[in-house]
Amino acid sequence: LSWARRRPVPTVQWASAMVVFGVGTFTLLTNDPRIALVKTTLVYGIIGSSMLKAGWMQRYIPAIAADHLPTPILRFFERAWALLLLGTGVLNITLLVATNAHRAALFMVLWSVTSKLALFAIQYVRCRAVARPAIKAEMERSP
Repeated sequence: LSWARRRPVPTVQWASAMVVFGVGTFTLLTNDPRIALVKTTLVYGIIGSSMLKAGWMQRYIPAIAADHLPTPILRFFERAWALLLLGTGVLNITLLVATNAHRAALFMVLWSVTSKLALFAIQYVRCRAVARPAIKAEMERSP
């Protein structure tokens, strides 16, 4: 949508589009079920790498919260998300080599969901704890 409006397209959105197109095409062309097991590592690597660029999270945070969160906190969580995705990719490929595909797939389904929910909860609680007092103080100063 940004591209159609002649606005710069964020790195994370370009990476997502390329993953969908590239990995989807590769999967269709090869028709190999093993590709489905390996492509998640590629997806995590591409998206995780794009998340290493500072500032990507700014557009996903409500403006009122972003205005009251210190930049180091946002940068910390940007790196945390990038490392979670990159680490999940490494974990996936490690499990595929160390165990059978069925066990690896089952573990990764559980890990992928729970790790992201846990990081989201930690980020939400921490950012709320920092931003809420600042927002409240600002509202009390305003007539």
